[in-house]
Amino acid sequence: GVKQAGFVVLVGAFMPSVLVEIAFGTNAAEAAYISSASGQGVLAGALADAIMRYLAKYGERRASGPAQ
Repeated sequence: GVKQAGFVVLVGAFMPSVLVEIAFGTNAAEAAYISSASGQGVLAGALADAIMRYLAKYGERRASGPAQ
């Protein structure tokens, strides 16, 4: 889900920003997954897809003009 908070890494940014928490490094299974090339590929692909979907929807909203 989406949550909002005053994290310094987000509040201090001078551009739109997102903090993504992917896994717990203290969890052995998750640490192994994020350390593997295949896990990193899956995660990178999922993040890239999510960003592209967001940008497409953002572009649609901008093109349609102000809400009436």
